Amino acid sequence: MGRREFSAERRSLGSYYTSRSVADVLCSWAIRNCDDKILEPSFGGCEFITSVSSRLEMLGERNPLKNVFGADIDPKAFAALDATHPSALARNFRHGDFLGMTVQDLTGSGVDVVIGNPPYVRHHAISEDVFAKASRLRDSKLAHLPMQANLWAFFVIHACSFLRPHGRMAWVLPQNYFYASYAKSVRRFLRQNFRSTVEIEIRQHLFESEGAAEKSVLVFCDDWCPGADLEGSVRRFYADGIDSVPSLLLVAGEGSSELTGNKLLCAGSRTLRLGQICDVRIGTVLGDSRFFVFDSARADEHGIDPALLRLAVTKASIVQGLSVSASHLASAFHSGKKVAVLDTAVGSDDSVQRYLSLMPQSKIDDNVTFGKRPIWHQPFGNSYRIDAFFTGMSHLFPRLALNPHNLRCTNALYELQFKGDLDEPQKLQLPLSMISAFGQLSSEIEGRPYGSGLLKHEPSDVRRIQVLSVEAETGEIVAAFNRADVVMRKGDFEAATSIADDFFIAHGAFSSGDVVDFKARANAKRRERLRSRVKRA
Repeated sequence: MGRREFSAERRSLGSYYTSRSVADVLCSWAIRNCDDKILEPSFGGCEFITSVSSRLEMLGERNPLKNVFGADIDPKAFAALDATHPSALARNFRHGDFLGMTVQDLTGSGVDVVIGNPPYVRHHAISEDVFAKASRLRDSKLAHLPMQANLWAFFVIHACSFLRPHGRMAWVLPQNYFYASYAKSVRRFLRQNFRSTVEIEIRQHLFESEGAAEKSVLVFCDDWCPGADLEGSVRRFYADGIDSVPSLLLVAGEGSSELTGNKLLCAGSRTLRLGQICDVRIGTVLGDSRFFVFDSARADEHGIDPALLRLAVTKASIVQGLSVSASHLASAFHSGKKVAVLDTAVGSDDSVQRYLSLMPQSKIDDNVTFGKRPIWHQPFGNSYRIDAFFTGMSHLFPRLALNPHNLRCTNALYELQFKGDLDEPQKLQLPLSMISAFGQLSSEIEGRPYGSGLLKHEPSDVRRIQVLSVEAETGEIVAAFNRADVVMRKGDFEAATSIADDFFIAHGAFSSGDVVDFKARANAKRRERLRSRVKRA
């Protein structure tokens, strides 16, 4: 079919079909796991559906279209779907106006990814029926969005209601995303509901072959947090063409999905975001660390029995291996480390009461943290489960350490609590993945420079870090874990990384060539981080 034969009809629907190269870039960023559930709300010529299918196949999914959903108002879109993807499930694709569809109508439940190129129709060309739906949508979702908005704006806002928490969106939008007055409302909405947004204006005319001269903007939104009233990060870039977009996403810290583009996955391995398998919380705020934290000498000074102190991970340097046990902390305490915290929930005697009396009542009354506790000298309060610790600040790379004895930690670290019942082999692979070259690169991408070149991770950054999971015998996993743990405690990080890399190579997660690439890219990010330290200095 020649463009002139159908362009007028498609233009009335605002349909400009995306090229495969553009669709591939968006899919590579947005789709990160083979079990992602994906929505394309205006699938048109099916280029996005083709890219989605290819991406999922690369991630190891043998039936890639089973979790892919779409809608379109144009019957020709369904003819294209039948021709290009006869295996697509008919029940997953709805004919009609997307603005009139609900989650229950179209997908049955929320999706992890919304991706596509919405229709570009100016407000004066929108039909009465569609205008009525847009008006209802505006009133319920974004009351300050002017009704003079282009149809794409309503599509973007409505599509968000289909996302699961922490979901992602990637759009090809017209240039008026930046410059139209109504678009300010859309940009504000995205900033307040996504942790991060990257906007890339493309100088290349992406739809020139479709008869559209307007330039395009690619918008990448990550970590959907509805109702959180965020002030999410927004980064804007300019690119000459689509080929430079992946590198810009990497610079923006949003290119982690490229990791899975290096032949990473086979049928027996996959990547997951940490946020998919665990909750991330800041550790306990003590309110006055100097008062509450003890080493053995200080306990002797005040005559406090160490049995009345609670062993806890009080700083990142305490995490030396791939797990933290009570015996590790006991050894650290007796060697002079400050790893014991006064918590009268453990017990009390006269020496403890004498020590508590050293805190002036005025300070107790003025301390906001103390005021939040039922008993001011019981800092750890609830006895909820903590499955692992994560070091939020690091020089080289962060560490994830398992917590088999349910120890506590202070706000110098993050607490991880698994969302489901992970078996022992799955748990042991998490710290191994973090110290591997793959894990180090993902950590560098998701983190940010801080202070004197440190790598800092906020809880939202931790949730985005990718970890590997492979099929392996339990004995093999335990052996690799134990070997890496021993050399980590000796400070031989390079050897520990090699052990982890060898384990994942042996089980098909990636190749030795990929490891070279991961290390080169991680080192480049580290150099960039250290250069930022020099500039600030």
